[in-house]
Amino acid sequence: MVHYEHHGEELSSIHHHFALLKADLEEHFAKEEKLVFPIMKKSGKPSPEDIAYVKSLEEEHSTAGELIKLLQKETNFFTAPEDVCPTYRRCFSQMEALVEDIFMHIFKENSIAFPEYYEQE
Repeated sequence: MVHYEHHGEELSSIHHHFALLKADLEEHFAKEEKLVFPIMKKSGKPSPEDIAYVKSLEEEHSTAGELIKLLQKETNFFTAPEDVCPTYRRCFSQMEALVEDIFMHIFKENSIAFPEYYEQE
């Protein structure tokens, strides 16, 4: 709220997109941990239904990626404005670290875990 006078419009948009990303990721991680990863741990040939569950996670990665692209654009790739306090800068730095972690998560699953699972088909 301290920076709302000078950065209110961009902060409102960032907050909105971050909240969407948070909700998307919470649902995604729950599906992974409670549904898809247990399916992938089963031995044997995956069923078409099992493959469909895994593919749905890949599609969700695309959704998260689009939200992240919006956040990157809105934050000038997490570059804080010159006139803001250290807390504001730290927030941008933490968002950038989170985005890097999310991209690593997506890479590991889409490029390693999921293809290995599909090969069992």
